[in-house]
Amino acid sequence: MDVKKNGNLLYATRNALAGFPVLLRENAARREILLILFALACAIHAPGLHSFVFFALSIVLLAIEALNTAIETICDHITAESHPDIKAIKDVAAAGVFLMVMLTGAAGILFLLDYFGSLGPLLHDQ
Repeated sequence: MDVKKNGNLLYATRNALAGFPVLLRENAARREILLILFALACAIHAPGLHSFVFFALSIVLLAIEALNTAIETICDHITAESHPDIKAIKDVAAAGVFLMVMLTGAAGILFLLDYFGSLGPLLHDQ
């Protein structure tokens, strides 16, 4: 793989797309793509702020998962042996994914509550 920096947009796009097969080896990434498709279906079926936020955050979650995968791959490349610093780095990256999962889940719950009318008294009677 050529590691040329500051290439054109087509070159950068090609490199970014080459990362997807690597990302899709991860079970979590495949689940997150299913979540994106579900959130997209929600946004198409019931357009609005909550469905858009749910969809957008599900994409951000996949982006965070991609960064986590890159960090883990780099750590595994540095050493295959167990090392406390490497474990800490991986744990911090996993914490970032966890936080994004919680935020995306909260957005999904808000969308569903809004869709089924449970947020009516809270948001719509103002």
